[in-house]
Order: sequence, then C-alpha cells, then structure tokens
Amino acid sequence: PYFVMEYVKGEPINAYCELHQLKLNDRLELFRKVCAAVTYAHQNLVVHRDLKPSNILVTPDSESVRERGGEPKLLDFGIAKLLSADDELLTQTAPGLRAMTPDYASPEQIKGEKITTASDVYSLGVLLYELLTGKRPYRLKTRTPEEIAHAITEQEPERPSTAIGRGDNSPQSEIRNPKSLRGDLDNIVLMALRKEPERRYVSVERFSEDIRRHLDGRPVNARNATFSYRAQKFVQRNKVGVAAALIVFLTIVSGIIAILFQAERVVAERNRARKEAAKASRINTFLQTVLAFSDPSWLGSNPNKDREATISEALETASRRAETELADQPEVAAAVHFTLGWTYKALGKLDKAEPHLRSALDIRRRVLGAEDQDTAQSMVGLAELFQLRGNSKEAETMTRDAVAIYRQAYATGEVDAKWFAVGLSNLSLMLYATKGQDAVCEALTREAIAVSAPLTGADRAPVPVFYGNLATLRNEQGDVDGAIRYNRSAIEEQSRLPGDSRLGMDNFLNSLGVLLLLKGDSAEAERHLLEAVEIAIKKVGENHRTTALYLANLSTCHSVSGDYQRAREEANRAVEIQQRSLPEEHADFVRSWLSLGNALNGLGELTLGENYLRRSLGLAREKLPPNSRYIPLAAGSLGENLTLQKRFPEAEELLQFSHRELKSRLGDGHPQSVKAAQRLREFERARAE
Repeated sequence: PYFVMEYVKGEPINAYCELHQLKLNDRLELFRKVCAAVTYAHQNLVVHRDLKPSNILVTPDSESVRERGGEPKLLDFGIAKLLSADDELLTQTAPGLRAMTPDYASPEQIKGEKITTASDVYSLGVLLYELLTGKRPYRLKTRTPEEIAHAITEQEPERPSTAIGRGDNSPQSEIRNPKSLRGDLDNIVLMALRKEPERRYVSVERFSEDIRRHLDGRPVNARNATFSYRAQKFVQRNKVGVAAALIVFLTIVSGIIAILFQAERVVAERNRARKEAAKASRINTFLQTVLAFSDPSWLGSNPNKDREATISEALETASRRAETELADQPEVAAAVHFTLGWTYKALGKLDKAEPHLRSALDIRRRVLGAEDQDTAQSMVGLAELFQLRGNSKEAETMTRDAVAIYRQAYATGEVDAKWFAVGLSNLSLMLYATKGQDAVCEALTREAIAVSAPLTGADRAPVPVFYGNLATLRNEQGDVDGAIRYNRSAIEEQSRLPGDSRLGMDNFLNSLGVLLLLKGDSAEAERHLLEAVEIAIKKVGENHRTTALYLANLSTCHSVSGDYQRAREEANRAVEIQQRSLPEEHADFVRSWLSLGNALNGLGELTLGENYLRRSLGLAREKLPPNSRYIPLAAGSLGENLTLQKRFPEAEELLQFSHRELKSRLGDGHPQSVKAAQRLREFERARAE
C-alpha cells in the first residue's frame, strides 16, 4: 500500500520565512497551521515520524501570511505509521531498519524505543526552534551520527533566546532579538523538546494552543522544570561521580525539599514585603516630623513656638536626629540621608549635601551590596553633586556604573524606572558637558524618555526635564524649531504633574526664552525669562547658580533689545551670585562674563568689556568641550569688541574663527551663524573706513 498525494509547488517552511522576512508572530501563526495538519493526521491515527522543513512546503501564492493566508503543505508520509486502534504505542522494527532524519528525530526514535504522537511533538519543537533562531537546538562539532545521537538523547538544548546570542549569518529581523523569545517562547519550545515523551505536551493540539495563548497575551501552560526534576537530571548526567546512597537519599527527600523550597520562597517574599512596609512607615514618620518642624503651633516639633522655622532649620535638625534615632535601622537611615542630601543639593547647599549623600552610599553598599538598585540611586545622586562641583570625570564614572546596575535590573523586568531614567539623562548631560557627543547624548535622552513610559503621577516629575534636555541637544545641532517643539513638550508634561507644577517650569521657560530670542521674538523671550527668574528665586533663592544663569540669559535678551544698561545690571547680578556660590573659575562664569561683556560693548565701555570677554573665551576653552558653541560665541563677541577698538588684525582672526565654527556646526541659516556673518561684514566696513 502507498499514498498518492497532490503535487505541491512551494518552498520549505524555513526558507520561506527567511526569504519573505516574516515577523515573529507571522512565523508562529504559520507554524500553528502546520500543527493543525499534524493534529488532523494524529486524529486519523497516523504518526508522521519525519517532520522537517523540506517536508513542509509553503505555497508561493501568498506574500502576507496574515492577510492572504499562505498555506503550508505537509508532505512525505513515507515512513509514517498507523496507530493501533487499541494501543497507541508502536514498537519499531530492528534498529538497522529504522528510517528517520536524525536532526529532527526524537530521543525515542534514536534509541529505537516505542513511538507515539509525542515523537511528532518533539520534531515540531525542533522545527519551531529553527524558525525562531535560525539554528538547531544542539551545538555540534563533527556532526557524526554518533555525536548527533548523543546530543539528542543526552544534551539539554540551549534556550532559544540564548542561542540567538551566538553570532550567525542568518537574516536579521525582530525575532533575532533575544527579548522577543525570552520567557513564554523559551518555555514552550523547551517543553516540546523534553527527552521523556511523557513530559512533553500531551498532544500537538496542546502545543499549538500554548502558542495561541502566547499570541493572545495570556499565561501559557509551559512551566520551568521542578527542583526534583532538575535534581534527577543532574544525577543522570553524573552517574559515575554520584554515590548510590546519594541517589537513594535524593529520591526520598526531593519532594520534601521542593515543598520546603517553595515554602521558604513564600515566607521570604512575605518577610520582604513586611520589611519594606516597615521601612517606608519609619521613613514617612521621620520625614513627617521634619515637615512638622516648620509648624509653630503646639502640634509641631519646632522648639521655637513663637515663629515659623525655615526649611534650613528643619533640615539641620533632621540631620542631627538621623544619626541617633535611626542607628538601629541602617536601610531607613540610608534612605533618610539620601533624601536630606538630595534636598540640600536642590537648595544649592553642596557642602551640606555631600556628607548625607556619601553616608547613604556607604550604608547601602555595606548593607545591600554594590549591585543593589538603592545603591545605584545613591551613586546617581552623589555623581550629580560631583558634576555640579566640576568633578566631571568622577561624576561620569560613577553614573556609568549606576546605569550598568539599572540595565541589569531592566533585563529582569524589575527595574526602578524613575531612577534608571534619571541616571540615563544625567549621563547624557555629563557626556555633553565634557565631550560634546550630541548623537550619543540624544540617544541616551530618548532612552530615558522610553524607560519613563510606565511612570505616573509625581513619579513623572523627571520626564519634562528629559524633554528639556532633548530640546537643548536639538538646539546644539542647529535645529531651533525642533528645540522649541521639545521645549513646549516639556512645559506641557510639567503642567500635567500633580501639585504646584509652576514651580518646576523655570528651566523650561528659561530655555524657551533663549530659543525665542534666537528666532527674533525678544518681547515674548523677555516675558518667559523674567518668569523663570521669578520662579527660581522663589524655589532656590537668589544666591543659587541656577538663578545666576537665568539672569545671564535675561541680560542677553536686554542687549538684543538695545537696553544695555539693564543688560549690565542683570549680568552683574549673575556674576555676584556665582562668586558667592561657586568655586573660582567655574564653567558657569563663561555665560555671565559673556553677557556682561556684550552689555559693556553696547555701552561703549570697551576696555572693561574686553577684559570680561577674554576671561569668558579663555575659561570656555579650558573648561568646555572643544566643540562647545560658547567658544565661537565668546570669540565673536571679543572680535566685535576689538573691531570697535580698531584693533583689526586680532579682531579679524577671532571673527573668522567664530563664523567658521558656527557655520560648520549649525549651518548658514542658524541665527547665530547669521549674526557671525553680520559681524564680519561690519568688520569689513569699519576697516575700509
């Protein structure tokens, strides 16, 4: 007897998938059609026994599996077996007469044991493994029959997501991403490939159903092996080295161990949850007491009942109490120290912030370990303080280490998204400040925005900052319109935050003002810049570096409007604040000295203006990356000053440098490039006179 079948014109299923670059879900849907055909055969008591790509052809009349339903055809039942009506098990004939394709054969086929429908389940598992990874489940060196047989019967296959990590030349698509296979698909494939038939899916239909559940986003039935099963496999792989007594012992107690192991995990999770709840409660109680310190009533903890205490006084008291009251709970103490240090940093009190941030990091490293996410949070905070103090190298190194910890946690799906995003953003800013790597910085910032997607409510507070940073990067690349767009996105994000969202608007209003000034809208720019200064003074005080930077920008706005006296006043305020709050020759002086020099140029005080502009240019070349825009901007302002003094040779060199650098970096049409070209024309007219 023999079967007569239709002629099928098509391609092997694996070749079809690669040629048409089918996406992951399309491959799974196509595979489910194959499962349906095999299920039909099984329902009619036929086991195929030779399922492989060359026996499954996909007809060429479909370019889209989902839209037009390209059909796979199951071929070659040449070694198929009919199942007995009363006993599904069949015994193969003599081993020498066994017919199979070894790479796709099940362990029981290789051993010449009884064959059931589970053998086809195994072969389908091999086929699915190949469709998903472009590889076979076992790593072979010689591919001799003996090696293949040993691998199929003894070796455990690699997880599909791990196999993708091994380089190959197969076409790249979304399924070549290990993340797309990690989890459900790993478990589904490995369940189909289990050595023991009884541990595989009970039918091809169940196999296909688990794939459908995965496609529908529902839990799958595949599960990781139990502890007792892993122990059993370990013994089988190490028969020579494992004593008979140990085997007997493991057999007796393996079930008990599994129960105890699961119970221990439940208890550990419960205890961890209780510990976190207790820690949060203790932190909240402590911080509420700190906040109550500002209350002069009898309900508050303020000893000066006759007046309201300042935030600084409350923080000072909290700092002293943290050392004594929280000594018995180091994790709580670390969290409080971090909060105090972060608050001091936000207030510009860097000297008082550093001891708290260092204490938090030291405690967390000692108690939680160097790779814990809370430790990474402390690293991000301390590194930000280092950056503010001008210690860029140490700041970058510490932030990179923190981001690496968060990336590892992100891979497990249990990351602190908020602080991971903050770390990414800070690293972007540090690289921009020291190296000017615009493309790398923008990629890190966009990653921070993507990581922040799950955040809600107050946790989204950093997200507007990320959009603001993206606006800065677009501006640095000459895209002023794009920068304005991202800045408005930052303001929109900020406005949706709970509480008084206006207090967080200052940076975005300042940036938008600067951008509008570049576009020539000085009136609206001044309105935004004034509001930014007002908010900054209310939030961090007049003696903060942030306030100084906003005043420097407001000075520039007045210079553009021709009000050089007001420009001088605001620039002087900025310089005085920086002298009180920053180390000598800090990079922030580049902007305030530049604004002051431009104002003095407009007032005709050229000698004093030259002094500030030379200091600005020199500091920019010393402290800022070589491709910073402030170097050619300061050079152009100094060149304009020297032109007014008729010192033409040096002026020409500076003006040409400024125009060349700005044009190269920003393009001819950028407002600052246009300004540089205008200064060159004014220089030529002055020299001609």
